[in-house]
Amino acid sequence: TYPCTANWCAAWVQGVYENVGLDLYGNAIDMWNWYKDVYPSSTDMSNIPPGAYVCGSGVGYMGSLYGHVGIYIGNGLVANNIGYHSIEPLSSWISWQTE
Repeated sequence: TYPCTANWCAAWVQGVYENVGLDLYGNAIDMWNWYKDVYPSSTDMSNIPPGAYVCGSGVGYMGSLYGHVGIYIGNGLVANNIGYHSIEPLSSWISWQTE
């Protein structure tokens, strides 16, 4: 997979997906725009399937430009690259998104 490097969350997610044979590209904002158009109910957090990417606004300057993305791994947990590999509850992940 792609290494965990600060400000490269989408590249990390893309690397994880490519490792299992799936194509994904763009930054978190690109991913969100594609997904919300394909699945209009994608803001419903009650039934997120494991392996789905979750997109948010991120924090700081880079977050304001590109957003943030992680991978829902089930049981209410999100794996993401925040300069290192992090697994945290979805509720915590949501709480530090700026929007």
